Amino acid sequence: MKTSCKIPKKPQGYSLIEMLTVTALILIISTVPVALLRRSREKVHEAEALSALRMMALAYENYWAQEGHRYPNYRSDGMITKDITHTNAEAIWDDLIKLRLIPAHYSGYPHNRRDLLARGYVLSIFPADYGAVPGVGPANTYAIGMIPYKGSTAKRGLAIIQGPRFFSNYPTYLPRKLKGANLLNTEIYTLPE
Repeated sequence: MKTSCKIPKKPQGYSLIEMLTVTALILIISTVPVALLRRSREKVHEAEALSALRMMALAYENYWAQEGHRYPNYRSDGMITKDITHTNAEAIWDDLIKLRLIPAHYSGYPHNRRDLLARGYVLSIFPADYGAVPGVGPANTYAIGMIPYKGSTAKRGLAIIQGPRFFSNYPTYLPRKLKGANLLNTEIYTLPE
């Protein structure tokens, strides 16, 4: 009687279909944390921008209390009038630092330097003639924005607007109110993209 000896077969390994399926699943699962991380980073940067707006609003309100009940303002043409205190936004920035209404470590930097106050944003101090409302005057209005620069991860601009109908002269640039966000009796808006 012949006895046959069976030699065990070596394992063949995984098929191409199985390998592609596992690779695809790993790729899909790994993209979820990346998307969540990106979204949370955007929220952190937006929170930094809101904090910067809070600092600027406090500086403006303290300026108003110290300097004769008027906000620092400038006109786009550089003219100084009874209600216009500065010739440009940089003069306002420098004056707020000089009066110690903004921390001194910002001294020497231009107000609109990228990432100065919040990552992904530049500070914009809007001129009074963008929104000076007849009968209200620029002494009682201001607008400060945190604007995302091109290539940043920030999705939307934010602005603090003090005074009625600021931007009334620029209807295509009308901001939208951010729900539930107010600072010092001023409203926070998102700016159009």
